[in-house]
Amino acid sequence: MQDIVASTASYEAWLAKQIPLIQEDVAIKHAKMAMDPFQFMRATFYRWCELWPAVNPDLAGAKEVLGVGDLHVQNFGTWRDAEGRLVWGVNDFDEAAPCSFMVDLVRTAASAQLAAEQDTLILLPLKEIIDSLWTGYQKGLEMGGRPFVLDRRHPWLLALAFNALKEPKVFWRRWMNMKTEPVPAHDTVPHEVQEYLLSDLPTRDEVVFRWQKRGAQPKGLGSLGHKRFFALIDWKGGPLVREAKQSSFSGWLWAKNADSGQNQVLELINRSIRSHDPYVRMENNWLIRPIAAHCGRIELDEIDIDHPMAVRESEQAKLLRAMGSETANVHLGSVPAKELAEAVKKLSVDELRRGTKQMLAAIKADFPVWRDAYIASTKAGKKLPETPGGEQNAGDTRTRGEGSHAKMLKKDLKQRPARNASRSDAGAAQRREG
Repeated sequence: MQDIVASTASYEAWLAKQIPLIQEDVAIKHAKMAMDPFQFMRATFYRWCELWPAVNPDLAGAKEVLGVGDLHVQNFGTWRDAEGRLVWGVNDFDEAAPCSFMVDLVRTAASAQLAAEQDTLILLPLKEIIDSLWTGYQKGLEMGGRPFVLDRRHPWLLALAFNALKEPKVFWRRWMNMKTEPVPAHDTVPHEVQEYLLSDLPTRDEVVFRWQKRGAQPKGLGSLGHKRFFALIDWKGGPLVREAKQSSFSGWLWAKNADSGQNQVLELINRSIRSHDPYVRMENNWLIRPIAAHCGRIELDEIDIDHPMAVRESEQAKLLRAMGSETANVHLGSVPAKELAEAVKKLSVDELRRGTKQMLAAIKADFPVWRDAYIASTKAGKKLPETPGGEQNAGDTRTRGEGSHAKMLKKDLKQRPARNASRSDAGAAQRREG
C-alpha cells in the first residue's frame, strides 16, 4: 500500500477533478495534519477509507448502511427544528456513503481516544469509551430510533448545550471580526451561489457577502479547501446568515478508484431519524445551511471542569452513550431496526474494541510519516504534496502565504511535544489506554 504522503497527493488530485480547491486552505490543512494524531485523523478520512478494508476486513464486511463515514466526537452539535426546538445530533455529513455500520462506531471511538490523549480534560479510558458507545448504539436500536429534542427528555444535554454555546453577542462579534470578512468589491461570488443564498433570505436588500477571513482558525478539517460563501443581512433587529459550502463525492469513491458517483449528503440527512433543520438543503452540490449562535458543537472536554472528577467521568460517558444512540438514529434511516439489530448480535463489543485498536495503530503509524515529511518539506521551502488541478476561488485573490497563521502553526508544531509531556503523567496515560 502507498504511504500517507502518496495517498494524500492521489486523493487531492482526484478531489481537484471534482471541485476547485483553495490552495492556501489546503496548505493550512497540511500543517494542521502535522500537529497531532487527532487533527491528523480528522483531516484524512480518505486514508481511513483506504486502510479500513485491509486493517479490519471482517468488520468491513458487516451489515452495510448509509453511513456518516467521517464521524468523530467533534461532529455532534445543535440546531433548531421547524418548531424552534433545540435539537442535538450529528451535524456533518460531508462523507456520506454506503459502508459497514461498524465504520461510524470504530471511527468515533478512535477519535475519542485520540482526543483524550491530547486533552487532559477528557478523563475516560479507551475501554469505557468503547463500552459507552456500544451501549448507546444498542439502546438506540432497541428504541427504534429517537431524535434528541432537548426540550423535555434530555435536561442534562440541554444544560451542556447551554454551557457550550456562546452568548449570541459574543458569537456574532467573533464571527464578524475574527472568522469572516466581506468579499472585496473586485471579487465576485458565483451568480448561482448568490441565488442559492438569497432565495433563503426574507429580503435581498443590503445583503453583504462574506468569506472566511484570512488567518482565521478553521474548525472543520476534512473539507478545508472547499469553497464557502456567506450571505448576511440585518433583519428586524438582528443578523440572519446563510452559508453555501461546495460539496464533493465521498472519499470512499476515491478509495474504490471511482471517477464519479453520487453525492449522498442530503439523502442521509433527510433519511436519518431526527427533527430536521428546515433551512438545510442541497443545490447543485452546494450545501446551504444557517449560521446562528445556537448552532454549534458540543465536545467531551466541555463538561463543567468545576464538577468533581467522578461526576465529569460519568457525564462524559453519558455523552458518548448519546453519540452511540444518535449514530443508530442515522443508520436506521437506511436499514430497518430489526435487521440492523440482528447484524449487531453477530458481533460484540470485543470486535469494536479490537477494530478500534487496530485503526488507532494504523493512524499512529501514519502520523509520524506525514509529520516528518511535512517538517522536511517546510525546511526545504517546498509544498507537500503538489496537488494538480487546484485553484483559488473564482476571483479569490487572497494569498495567505507565510502569514501569521502559518507561523503560529509552525510554532505550535515545535512546542507541542514538550507541552503534551508536561500536561500528562504516567498514571493518566495508563488509564486512557484502558
